[in-house]
Amino acid sequence: MKDFFNCEHRGKISTKEKKEYDMYFVRDILPTLNTRLEQGIPAGFQRRYRTYFRQDLSHFPDIPGDEADQSA
Repeated sequence: MKDFFNCEHRGKISTKEKKEYDMYFVRDILPTLNTRLEQGIPAGFQRRYRTYFRQDLSHFPDIPGDEADQSA
């Protein structure tokens, strides 16, 4: 996640097995990955996704307040 998104630590949670895990809120996509293409999927994000998962990304969720969405 940290290689794709800006995250904010929200604290630790305890599981029923009595283990603690750090939890995070995803705030937004990393600015270096957020250059929009015509199909709406940021080019940097697509490249990193292909590198990590060795397949193309077929959908990217809309980002509220994104300039590409304001032209509609």
